[in-house]
Amino acid sequence: MTWRIDRIPSKRVSVTDDNRVRLPLWILRDGRHAADAPLTLSRVEAEHLHAEPHCRGR
Repeated sequence: MTWRIDRIPSKRVSVTDDNRVRLPLWILRDGRHAADAPLTLSRVEAEHLHAEPHCRGR
């Protein structure tokens, strides 16, 4: 069994009422949609994630 998490292409990143960043995600199991799940981050967490170097070799 293979799990994968991807952004939902048709949905945009948004800002919540309490000023957090909301990233809509798909959860896929063996290439099939299993669920939608938003990842909610503080602005600082989102900035740290954005500043991370990209994974290499994938």
